[in-house]
Amino acid sequence: MSTVTPPWLADNGIGFRDAFSVGKHCTVVVGDSFAMGWGVDDAVCFVEVAERTLGQPIHNLGVSGYGPQQAFDTLEHMGLGAGPKVVVWAFYGNDLEDAALHAWWAADRGQPWPATKTKSAFELALNRYSATYKLFRFLGRRKSVDRRPWRDGERSFLFSPYWRNALDLRHEHIRQGFALTCQELERFVALAAKHAFAPVVLAVPYREQVYREEYATVDPSPDPSAILEAGYTQVLDHARSLGIEVLDALPLLREHKAEMVYLWEDPHWSIAGHRIVGDALAQLLHGRLAR
Repeated sequence: MSTVTPPWLADNGIGFRDAFSVGKHCTVVVGDSFAMGWGVDDAVCFVEVAERTLGQPIHNLGVSGYGPQQAFDTLEHMGLGAGPKVVVWAFYGNDLEDAALHAWWAADRGQPWPATKTKSAFELALNRYSATYKLFRFLGRRKSVDRRPWRDGERSFLFSPYWRNALDLRHEHIRQGFALTCQELERFVALAAKHAFAPVVLAVPYREQVYREEYATVDPSPDPSAILEAGYTQVLDHARSLGIEVLDALPLLREHKAEMVYLWEDPHWSIAGHRIVGDALAQLLHGRLAR
């Protein structure tokens, strides 16, 4: 891939990992760490896999920690400068929580936060750079607590029950995040109409959704899977109702779950997972870019 830097990204201090190439009929990818390709080398990220297969440029504007509002802000202020023919947003289940948190952080800075005190300069800085805030939250959380080890021959995962709440619309803040995510999807469609690109949602499931039977052996849940995954399915339903094409990675990865399609402890895709999704994305884009 060429390392020519497009003029609209001449001052890239945001954190994109991509080495961009310039060309017509490009695709732009936005989203969080899954879009960015966290956990694998550049050459095996699903975006690179799809780009090599297509032989056409794909600009990866994913940034770890970004929620829906930040992803579409990135698209509007930076990605549209490429004149994309297709834009792909990688939706991951924690985007619902991220959407609600972003709205909270972006609220009137004069309001007390938390309620007992006003925000310090440090908190205001974290409010502005919410990806940094997420890093502090990550470092401050005891991530190793309540992990559920599972092993079957060569496959092993350290499952986490966290996902059970992230997609459960019975929780008020998840419902709020769902509503905000739906608003961002409507913004996506409006941008697509104005700038003549095809909008696509790449749906990224939790590892526990892909390995739901394996997960149930170490953490049986009293709740039906449909309830626990309602946020995931309803976001995709809303996207489709708006005319957005959806590439759902859940059935793809479940078909290949005999492989290690996720990393052992980290919840991101392995090299195999990136290959599977990259091949599927290339197939989808081939049809779109050929029109």
